[in-house]
Amino acid sequence: MLPLRTLVRRPDGLPAPGAFLAAVRVPFHDTQPDGWADRVLRDGRGLLLVDGVDEIPERERERTRRWLRDLLDVYPGNRWLVTSRPSAVRADWLAADGFTELALSPMSDDDVAAFVTRWHTAARAGARDPEVLDGYERSLLDAVRTKPRPRPPRHQPADVRSDLRSPPRPARLPPARPQGAVRRRAVDAARPPGRGTRHDHPR
Repeated sequence: MLPLRTLVRRPDGLPAPGAFLAAVRVPFHDTQPDGWADRVLRDGRGLLLVDGVDEIPERERERTRRWLRDLLDVYPGNRWLVTSRPSAVRADWLAADGFTELALSPMSDDDVAAFVTRWHTAARAGARDPEVLDGYERSLLDAVRTKPRPRPPRHQPADVRSDLRSPPRPARLPPARPQGAVRRRAVDAARPPGRGTRHDHPR
């Protein structure tokens, strides 16, 4: 994830791919192999979240758009998510670059249950004791079915724009964490967002 609010403050400008990890202060950025980010993006294996167009000054947005266009031109075939509140930029702000705006509704109880099931299915593949996850899954599914969930306020929409330029690839989650961490993360992920979201996909 590339938080624009942090990136625009860099004295040397918005980063090139080789500096992405250092720019967002990933602790192990020095251990990445030389040219790793460039190879991933040139192969079209990247998924990048460029977060918070609405959180940067308006004077920085055109520079940010040029930076994005340069990356898209040099590294086609990757998947990009660019987020902003709807009021910050026009709906067609990146339309010329293949981004299309979509609206997402909050997840229903059935959606959350499907997410919980798929999350645990993926987590079992790398877990030392996959049967332990069975109990967590049942507990979460019971909570989804029996406990009311707060609904997001309608007056706080968010905006997510994405350009998915390559087919989805199977993903594996990291090994299961201790019980408390697994449940906290899964419950947090299963909750509907506090505000609506919009997604963009290529035409």
